Amino acid sequence: MTPVNSVRLGEIASFVRGITFKPSDVIPATAPNAVQCMRTKNVQRELDLTDVWGVSRDFVRRDEQLLESGDLLISSANSWNLVGKCCWVPALDHPATFGGFVTVLRGASGLVDQRYLYHFFSMQRTQETVRSFSRQTTNISNLDLKRCANLLVPLPEIGEQKRIAAVLDQVDALRTKRREAITLLDDLARSIFRSMFSGIQVGSTSAVSLDEVLQRRMRSGVSPSSRGDIRTKVLTLSAVTRGRFDEEAWKEGFYLEDVTPSHAVRRNLFLVCRGNGNKDLVGRGVFPRSDMDDTVYPDTVLAAPIRSEVVVPEYLEYVWSSSHVRRQIESIARTTNGTYKVNQKTIGAVSFALPKIEKQRAFQAHAEAIEQQKAIHLTHLASLDELFTSLQQRAFNGTLWQDQAA
Repeated sequence: MTPVNSVRLGEIASFVRGITFKPSDVIPATAPNAVQCMRTKNVQRELDLTDVWGVSRDFVRRDEQLLESGDLLISSANSWNLVGKCCWVPALDHPATFGGFVTVLRGASGLVDQRYLYHFFSMQRTQETVRSFSRQTTNISNLDLKRCANLLVPLPEIGEQKRIAAVLDQVDALRTKRREAITLLDDLARSIFRSMFSGIQVGSTSAVSLDEVLQRRMRSGVSPSSRGDIRTKVLTLSAVTRGRFDEEAWKEGFYLEDVTPSHAVRRNLFLVCRGNGNKDLVGRGVFPRSDMDDTVYPDTVLAAPIRSEVVVPEYLEYVWSSSHVRRQIESIARTTNGTYKVNQKTIGAVSFALPKIEKQRAFQAHAEAIEQQKAIHLTHLASLDELFTSLQQRAFNGTLWQDQAA
């Protein structure tokens, strides 16, 4: 196996800082002399073009601040867990720039393949490293671009880079197809929900408050203690903010006493995000898919068991994510130091339509059948994720073709 030299990231690519402007400078992206402007919200697994701002072309001081196909768009000022997150910039239909909270990483032509660079920067090991470089302010972490520029990048010759990127792209394409299948199943469930319940008027006598379908008023969980010595699993907020309960989203915490009897995660508990820096995530609610006797919910989550004789979990989850409920939640959320919050009283007063339990159970049967299909795709996706991670690690430590050489 031929040894692979490593070079500093700054020798083969450059960071380009975004433009600066005020919120009042935002204009429709279709306005005359406007360019699209990407921001941290657009940096998702893929570039999210569903909510794109526009600014005057005059704010773009240098041509390099216009996005190019193959750029890496990086969230460079964000909460600690999101700083460094990146996405690939495809060919865009309209001229676009990027704001001051994001940064572009652009490879030098002829020195590095852009897809190779993307796979290097987006892999978990690199992401963990660049997050460790971030500088923390009050609520925001800032990426240290100078330290990032000194990252060592394994750099085989350009043909080998393209070959490695092609292998990773093939597996990544399979993962994308699995995710698309899961999204289609989610869309099917939402479509069935709308077709079954769209005729129910929220303002009718069928409307109830959240408190009315709970066994008791919601209460918050418990925070770990720096003086505690009882090790316990505790959910992170991402367990309840992703639209589907994530049983893998937990960390270890220490408590002064055993809190699992009173705050363990149960499948009949409706869990709601109590506070978040993102207004779209505060108040999001889900049900666990099973009892987790060794895991508790934190004080950033509100929870209460439902009255199963009047509401089924599947119905409550879907109606809770409806635009009518979201408008109420966002109107009652109050912000403190950049964090939007709801409390037991305000969230309990949120209202929604409640059809007869028989109709809810009919929807429940459809939802359960769809969940079974999703489970199959999720299992396959987990296997592909594991394969992709393994190939990625081997690609950047020089052992991807080791089996062939043997």
